[in-house]
Amino acid sequence: MISEVPNPVSKVVLFSEMFYPDTTSTAYYLTEIARGLSVEFPVTVVTAKSDHAGESLAGIRIYRCATAGAGHGSLLARGLASVGFCLSALWRGIRVVRRGDVVFTVTNPPLLPYFALLLAYFKSARFVLLVHDVYPEVLATAGILRSDSLPYKCLAACSRYLLRRSRPVIALGRDMQAVFTRKGCSPAQIHLIPNWAENELIPVLPKRDNQWLAKLGLRDAFIILYAGNSGRTHDIEVILGAARHLRAEKSLHFLIAGFGRRLEDLQNSIRRDSLANISVEPFAFPRAEQVQTLSAGDVALITFVPGMAGVSVPSRMYNVMAAGRPIIAVADAESELARVVTEEAIGWVVPPGDARGLAAAVLAARDHPVETRQMGERAARAAREKYSLELALAGYRTAVRKVAAPVSKP
Repeated sequence: MISEVPNPVSKVVLFSEMFYPDTTSTAYYLTEIARGLSVEFPVTVVTAKSDHAGESLAGIRIYRCATAGAGHGSLLARGLASVGFCLSALWRGIRVVRRGDVVFTVTNPPLLPYFALLLAYFKSARFVLLVHDVYPEVLATAGILRSDSLPYKCLAACSRYLLRRSRPVIALGRDMQAVFTRKGCSPAQIHLIPNWAENELIPVLPKRDNQWLAKLGLRDAFIILYAGNSGRTHDIEVILGAARHLRAEKSLHFLIAGFGRRLEDLQNSIRRDSLANISVEPFAFPRAEQVQTLSAGDVALITFVPGMAGVSVPSRMYNVMAAGRPIIAVADAESELARVVTEEAIGWVVPPGDARGLAAAVLAARDHPVETRQMGERAARAAREKYSLELALAGYRTAVRKVAAPVSKP
C-alpha cells in the first residue's frame, strides 16, 4: 500500500550567490528564508565561497562553489564573474537536485534564475522564483539599457518566459505583482510575500540616547536621515535640491549614512555648492547594531528615480518602520513604498525629482512634532503586526508546500 509521508518533498535546493555568513541584504534574507523553510522541509543551499568564518548552519546543508562570487571592478568583470558562479552552481546542482525537488532561487545575479530553470527542467524538479529586482526594467530605469533597444526587447522576452515558468513566482510588493500580471503570469501563480522588519534587533531608540549622533555633534539638529545604498536607481539629486532650498534653515540637517556608486558624486556636489546642512558618513555599524544608524533621524528619507514602481521594493523601509521613524518617500505614487506610507499614515509621499516638494515635507515634519511622533509610533506598530519575520516565513512555507512533490513509500 502506498502512503504519503508527512514531509511532502524530498528537499528544497536554494540557489543564491550571497548566503550565510555574509551579511549583505541578499545574504541575510535568503539565509532567514532557508532557516524558515528548514522547519518543514529538508533544505540544501548552493552558494558562492565566503571569506568569512563559520561555514555551517544548523539543519541546512551548504555547498560552496569554486568561484569567488560576483567580483568587483567594471561591469564586464562583474558580469564574467557572475557567469562563472552560475556555471559552477549549475554543475553542483546537477549532482544535488533530484526528481521532485524544489529549486528555489532569486533574481540576483540576473543570469542565475535561467540556469536554475534549466536545471529544474532537466531534473523534473519544481521551480520557485523570488524576485528582488525585475529585469530588464531595472536596467532601463538605471540608464544602462534603452527600453526601445534590441537587447532590452530580447531580455524582456526572456523575462516573460522565466516568470511564466515559475510556479510560483514570489513578489515583494503589490506594484511588482501588477508587473508580473502584465507579463502574463496568472493571479494563482503569484505569491505576494513582503520583506520583513528585524523587530527583535531594532527597538525604538529615542534620538537623545543615540551615541553615534552625539559623536557627530548633531544631537540638537532636526535630522533627515538617508541610510543605505546610493545606487543608479536612487534619486540623490532630489536630496541635494532640497538641501539647497533649505540652506537657510539652521535647525535642519541631512545626514547620509550609506554606501554605493553615487556617494562620490554626492560629496563632490556638497563641496561645490558649500552645503553645510548635509553630510555624508559611512554606514559604520554591523547589521546587529543598525539601530544606531536608523534611530539617528527624526524622519527617514527613501528616494527613487521615476519608473521604479514594480521594479524593486526597498527592504530598508521595514527596518525604518521598526525603528519608529516616519518616512518621506520620494517615489512613484503606485509603488509599494508609497502605498505603505500612505495606507499606514506614517509619512509623506513626494513625486520623484520634486526637490521643492521634499523640502516642504521636511518642514512639515519639523513644524508638527506631535504628528511626526505619532507617525513614528504607527510605523513601529505596523512593523510588529504586519511585517514580521514569522509572517513572511509562513508565506514562504505555504508557497513551497503548494508545489512540493509528494514522496511516497511502501
